[in-house]
Amino acid sequence: MFKILFLIFLTFIVNCITLRKNDLAKYNSAVTVVNPVTKKLTYKLDFSSTALVNGNNTTPQPAFIAERQMQLNAVIDETGLFTASETGAEFNLHYHVIEDSKTNDGLGFLFGFTAGLIPFYIDADLTSELEIKNKSGKILGKIVRKESYSYWAQLFLIFVTPFQRPISKIENIYRDQMRASFEEAISKKYFGNFNVNQQPIE
Repeated sequence: MFKILFLIFLTFIVNCITLRKNDLAKYNSAVTVVNPVTKKLTYKLDFSSTALVNGNNTTPQPAFIAERQMQLNAVIDETGLFTASETGAEFNLHYHVIEDSKTNDGLGFLFGFTAGLIPFYIDADLTSELEIKNKSGKILGKIVRKESYSYWAQLFLIFVTPFQRPISKIENIYRDQMRASFEEAISKKYFGNFNVNQQPIE
């Protein structure tokens, strides 16, 4: 994981491009409920993450986990349906992220050694799993969303994608998966008879 983060850091002094392969779920605004909510539903969130690099388990960085948790809490809050509660919550939510990345260590070394003249890439499969339980522990539903992306970095990509911020594009993929998960869960009535006003962009 450290090697991946170090190589991504190097790309800020060169340039890069992030390509979404599937576009399974793109959202340009928050997923919110249509129904008037007189009393918000209480929830407790458990977030976990698995990171694989070339098939090897790596330890996710604490900063990454903290940022994803904040991002997920923001997505939940923007629905207008929930309020967090550590005790006696009506719903227990477990959100698990699996990022399976593949790259070439040799290219990574040459990328750093040549200051970006030799290109570097990451191919990643991103899977999110949202499990919803009621307060007694009964599983009400599970939502699985998948998407893939490729991340390329090379010095002369500045002429193709000038001044791009690669991390923001990857953050958008995480956010879109979170929004897609809650859009589907609310639409399937796992939280009650509520409707949403936001659908994925085709």
